[in-house]
Amino acid sequence: MVVGVCRLSMIHQAGNSLKAKRGVLNRIKSRVANKFNVSIAEIGSNDLWRRIELGLAVAGNDGPHVNSQLDKVQNFIASLALAEIVDSQIEIIHFNDGESEFALGDEEEEGFEDGEAIDAGDIRGDEE
Repeated sequence: MVVGVCRLSMIHQAGNSLKAKRGVLNRIKSRVANKFNVSIAEIGSNDLWRRIELGLAVAGNDGPHVNSQLDKVQNFIASLALAEIVDSQIEIIHFNDGESEFALGDEEEEGFEDGEAIDAGDIRGDEE
């Protein structure tokens, strides 16, 4: 599994109140959510009128694809021209690149054959 996170720092030049900032934030978040399958949230500078800090997260199974998705979202936000992006940081995190130790069908597992039904008690560890 690969997780990509992005931190965007933006300036809303026309911001003259927190209400105006919230309007810009809501437009950005709703448009991104409608177009992309990413998580997006305000992560800082909550009480500053002109400064917007957003966090984005994408999960997938291919690092270059996750990075590409974050780049596309960043370019989309910039194209909205609701606020100017002044800084961005992207980090790609790889989790458990090898085989899962709990994958069904592994030769190391005992008591399970391919296609065999699994009793719910076996999963929970309940023993009779």
